[in-house]
Parts: sequence; structure tokens; C-alpha cells
Amino acid sequence: MNKIIKTCKFVVDKSKSVSIDVNKLKKLSKHLSHKQEEHWINEAPIYLDELNTIDKLHLFLLFNSLSFSYWGDPKWTIEYKGKKQDGAFGLILSTARALENKIPILSPQYWASLTDEEFKSFTDGNTKIPLLKERLNILNEVGSVLIKNFNGDFSNLVKKAKGDAMKLINLIIENFPSFKDSSEYMGKTIFFNKRAQLLVSDISQEFVDSEFGIQKNKSK
Repeated sequence: MNKIIKTCKFVVDKSKSVSIDVNKLKKLSKHLSHKQEEHWINEAPIYLDELNTIDKLHLFLLFNSLSFSYWGDPKWTIEYKGKKQDGAFGLILSTARALENKIPILSPQYWASLTDEEFKSFTDGNTKIPLLKERLNILNEVGSVLIKNFNGDFSNLVKKAKGDAMKLINLIIENFPSFKDSSEYMGKTIFFNKRAQLLVSDISQEFVDSEFGIQKNKSK
């Protein structure tokens, strides 16, 4: 059992204020189908087919590095070429805008040296994006790590996992401190690593049957 499931199970077993009705959960699961759900990639306001393989990987890394905590009043919103989006899709729309304006937003070298003003321009909307400084620091970190350890290319890290989902998650959190996601509960460290898991999920979704894809027999 991986440490994410193991430690979250500890919370489920020890929780006193919240519980899960397993019977209701089983009943709900009968009405759910993966076929009914579209992955965000298929709904996003950006055309992945226009990107090469490395740029796609860098897009997923950029997105999952910065996609968190969009709450605010008013809510941060991007409006560009007749499209209006907030939250996660607002970030994708701002990325599409940057690409159309020939800004190298998918370049780790650009991330590593990105300034306050450049990041403000990238996320320019109806209001300042929440946690702007924190997001900029994350992007600087991710870019610098890729340059130092992986020749400025995220695919070099992905290849090291050899199709193993958990190995890739661990490589991400080991190399990018900002992806480490845990909390303390009853004296025990509980691991979530949510954005790392979502990043691996995006890679698996897009790169089926390729050298970057997650092999099913290695995804447990």
C-alpha cells in the first residue's frame, strides 16, 4: 500500500467527527461511469494538438504547479478573444494568451528567471491572481530545478519513472519541494501530494502508448 493511501486510511479509521457511509458510497458508485466524464484536457480553452511533446509536458507541469487556491472577491477572471474563464481554466486561458503573444511561457528557462512584472502580465485579469508571490516562487523553483538537474527538460524526469505512476509521483515531490503536500493528524504525517497525482494523471491521459505513458501494471 502506498503512503498516500496508507496515511489517509489512518485518518478514515481514526476520525471521530466525520465518517463515510460505505453503503451509500457503493450505491452512488453504480451510477458513475468514466465514459460520462470528459478530462479537462478535452474541455480546456487551448489546443494541445498545436504543441509538440515537450511543450505538452511543460504545459502540464506549469498548470499543476500553479493550479490551487483561486478564491477571492472578486474572483480572479481572464477574458481573452471572446472567452471568459476563472479558476483553473482561467490559468489555461492566460497560458493560451501568452503563447499567442509569443511569450515563452512553456520554457523552464523562462520560469527560472520570471520577474514579478512578467508574472503579473501573464496572469493579468480583472484583479490580481491570489497568492501571486507564492505562485511566482513556485515557478522560479520548478524552472531552476529542471535547469540544474534535468537539462531544462521535464521529459528527462518523466523518463526516469519508466512508466511507474508512483515512482513518477515520488520523483516529482522529491525534486520540487513545492509539490510536497502533507499535514499532521494525531501525531502522524498524512500525505496527500494532490498536485503531483494530478500531474501524473494528466501525463497518463495524454500520452497513452508512448514512452511517457503510465503502464497499467505499474500504476498501483
